[in-house]
Amino acid sequence: MFKRKTHFVGSKTLNFVVKLVSSATKVERTMAKMVPFIENILYETAIPLMMVSNRDQQLFHEDPIEYIRKQQDIMETIYMPKVTTCELL
Repeated sequence: MFKRKTHFVGSKTLNFVVKLVSSATKVERTMAKMVPFIENILYETAIPLMMVSNRDQQLFHEDPIEYIRKQQDIMETIYMPKVTTCELL
């Protein structure tokens, strides 16, 4: 159900799109325009982005310390779509 149905989008581009949507939710007029698409944004974009990927699982099993470091490193997380999506929600 939560599998991505579209083509590849780079993480920086995806991050900026999520930031744009997040900024749009703070303005009443743009939020009113987005209401019909909220379910699609959540189920097609936000939830799949927040799910643990195979790469995350592999890194966690191979090197848990590196996995945690990457989650807490400001330079790593600044362009992470997962972090930006959590802020959106």
